[in-house]
Amino acid sequence: MSSLARRARAYKWIHASVLFSSFILILLLVLKSNRESALSLTAKLSKRHVPTYTVVVAKFNEDINWVNNLLLPREEIIVYDKGDANHSSVNANYLRRPLENIGRETMTFILHIIVNYFTLPDYTVLVQGNPFKHMERVNSANFGNYLAQHINSWPSTSQPLFTSLLEESPAQYPGLQFDNHFELHFSRTAPKLRRFVAGCQYILTRHTIQEKTVEFYLKIYEGLRRGSHVSLYAAHFEEKRFDPGEITPWDFERLASYLWLPREDRSTEGDE
Repeated sequence: MSSLARRARAYKWIHASVLFSSFILILLLVLKSNRESALSLTAKLSKRHVPTYTVVVAKFNEDINWVNNLLLPREEIIVYDKGDANHSSVNANYLRRPLENIGRETMTFILHIIVNYFTLPDYTVLVQGNPFKHMERVNSANFGNYLAQHINSWPSTSQPLFTSLLEESPAQYPGLQFDNHFELHFSRTAPKLRRFVAGCQYILTRHTIQEKTVEFYLKIYEGLRRGSHVSLYAAHFEEKRFDPGEITPWDFERLASYLWLPREDRSTEGDE
């Protein structure tokens, strides 16, 4: 082979080597860039996917110092106070919203949903001023940690707040208008056995709440306002003519599980 031919062949080899090296370098840069982008995206998604939640407290004159143990910023703990301001927690780590003392906790919870309907967090936690009498294995000391751990697991459906459903037959409280309200709002026959959450305490997903329109909740709120004059005894034991525009807090307490919980969580075989 002549010197010229050997030189030409060497140039071709060098050229091919340079092209190959350039390709490898570009590939490595692309992979590095993609890896950095992937890591950045993962970090962003991780931050974005920390669930948000608000604790809504329906207070009268209870001691609510327990709210200071919640692992939340002040603006995510909203206390609707229907009692004496002098009974409020000292150095409170919450937002206080004074309300007229009507409608019990159910009217308070529906009001919160209406006001915040379009800006709801991932979860809304509904509690009474003294919520622990309706809970199982939870107390004022461990509630904050227990709640945060549970919500950080991203529960996929709404749930009773650390408690089991109660059961009752229609004959137990003949004054309640549950059956009539159930058929009015759900357009089907009322269950033979009612299952509900005492105190109307729930962890609600945004999706669950927004399955019903804000107009629906406004209608419920107006019904609760009109039914707020009915006493506990009258609501449970005095039979009366059904008024579709009036709903007592105790009727809604029973309706709420059918409004907010998955069917399998509050049904027993043959009761619906």
